[in-house]
Amino acid sequence: MNRNSSACKGIGVYLFLAFFWLVVGVLAQIFWADLERHAIVRIDRTIGGFVFFVLFSYNILRWRMARGRQEAIDEHNDPPPRRRHADQPIDSTFDFSDSDPQDEKKKDPPAT
Repeated sequence: MNRNSSACKGIGVYLFLAFFWLVVGVLAQIFWADLERHAIVRIDRTIGGFVFFVLFSYNILRWRMARGRQEAIDEHNDPPPRRRHADQPIDSTFDFSDSDPQDEKKKDPPAT
């Protein structure tokens, strides 16, 4: 993945927001009694928790979908492997093909 692209940098924001809403939701549940005294509009604790859970889930889903989309784009845009040009000679130092059987007979001394 191209880590320098602006789209890739934006994907991290979704993950940050997801954990931000998770922490805010947990803290809101812990300190619900104190927050309820200062609230202008009173709501039930369950509804408040559900709203924070929805915000957390939405941002996790956005992060996962954006990450999968970016991986698919990167995979699609990878350059194809370079082919060896036919006009280039094969380097004999890197030729690991089997040698002719006649050459092997010349190398091995006869068994006595």
